[in-house]
Amino acid sequence: MDDHRYAILDVSNLAYARWFTIPGSVWKSDPGTLFMALHSTCSKLQDDLAVDTLIFCFDGGYAFRKQIDPDYKKPRRQLRAEETEEEKELRQLLFDQLQAFRENHLPIIGAKNIFYAPGFEADDLIASCVHNLPKAKKIYIVSSDEDLHQLIEGNRVVVFKPTKKIVVNENDFRQQHDEMPPCLYASVKAWAGCPSDNVVGIPNVGIKKATKFVMGKGPESFRDLFFKNVELFNKNIQLTKLPAPGTPRCIPVPQDIPLQWEILAEAFKSASRPKGIRQ
Repeated sequence: MDDHRYAILDVSNLAYARWFTIPGSVWKSDPGTLFMALHSTCSKLQDDLAVDTLIFCFDGGYAFRKQIDPDYKKPRRQLRAEETEEEKELRQLLFDQLQAFRENHLPIIGAKNIFYAPGFEADDLIASCVHNLPKAKKIYIVSSDEDLHQLIEGNRVVVFKPTKKIVVNENDFRQQHDEMPPCLYASVKAWAGCPSDNVVGIPNVGIKKATKFVMGKGPESFRDLFFKNVELFNKNIQLTKLPAPGTPRCIPVPQDIPLQWEILAEAFKSASRPKGIRQ
């Protein structure tokens, strides 16, 4: 029996949240900006959620889903192409610091659970981690991404939204979705679509109508609308269900030694002190 309490972090999601709140001048002048921000966030999360082990999952792109639908997340790509040179420079700084955090900083402080796979999103790796912790006492998925709600299981696997500081468990989810279990959420989004990811569903069908269908409600004429769009569903479910086929198996292990955050925190602080001044 695994009596550990885990927090699975959507690191890219957390990093973007800090990216929007920290001035660009800071990103340009301090290569430790992201480490120090995530150090503060992770330490607080570990204390507030009373977890034993932190698991770090990173985005590796979405090549798999683009093979299924070339328009997947296309509006996001278009927006990035229209960024100014300064905006592109700042975004690249974020990517560089994320890579350094994953490849250098976390190993130095002794992290045992670092998951990244080119072509797969952090969501896929998070789902793989959850599936490979079937006996964990408690799992917090830390992210603002609602796609991860499909992984909720009772009070054992829950989603913690760090910006709102709220926990979503199965009872909360069911109350919001006509008593539908979380495991059907991916199917609902396959029918209704997902505007944020540019997944196109059945025209004029939203989450509420799709939920009604998967719960077996509505007249026969209503259900016929869905049965006529099975081909669309079969394509979309590959985009909405976690983890995506082919996702590497992520097997977390208990973090049996504390993470040594202070090793790098002090190094970055020392590097940022003005020369000739003792502190």
